[in-house]
Amino acid sequence: MVNNTNLCVDLKTVMQNDALLKRDKTYHGVLTRDAEDHFLFEETLPAKSYHRNEKLYEGKYCSLVHKQSGKYQIHLKAMNANDIKQVSTMAFNIYSEIDNALKIIKK
Repeated sequence: MVNNTNLCVDLKTVMQNDALLKRDKTYHGVLTRDAEDHFLFEETLPAKSYHRNEKLYEGKYCSLVHKQSGKYQIHLKAMNANDIKQVSTMAFNIYSEIDNALKIIKK
């Protein structure tokens, strides 16, 4: 293990609940260095079990994960065709969730 302290860096956070990082609280997530002295921390949803790819968003129709390769992936959940009353309404609901999930990446 190698320890190091990065001084004078910009840290941008995307948090699930806390607006600011709290002292002595442990956060689970993904830390990415996106530029010289610029870092991004994305807090993951509380895990029910071990997940290889950290889940950043969980909705009714889709979920968003941050893969170990650094890429993001949206998963559409399985649905029953009998539950679809109006296709246009279902499509808009899916679009809205994808829009919310992608906003997490761009905050």
